[in-house]
Amino acid sequence: MTLYKNIVATSKPSTENEVRSYFQDDERIKGKRLKSFEVKFDNFGTQMDDYTNYHNVNADHYDLTAVFE
Repeated sequence: MTLYKNIVATSKPSTENEVRSYFQDDERIKGKRLKSFEVKFDNFGTQMDDYTNYHNVNADHYDLTAVFE
């Protein structure tokens, strides 16, 4: 099963535990193993977010794709 999520974070998620924590509320992953994940910087989302740009919170948008089995 492939799940997708757009996240706002101060640093790019790089470990399986960080990625899994973003999907912890999803009942569909209960008992499933994280097979792989991909994190891409979302430049458009980061530039268009007026809150993070105006308040300079050093947060960026990322597209997170995770494959569970």
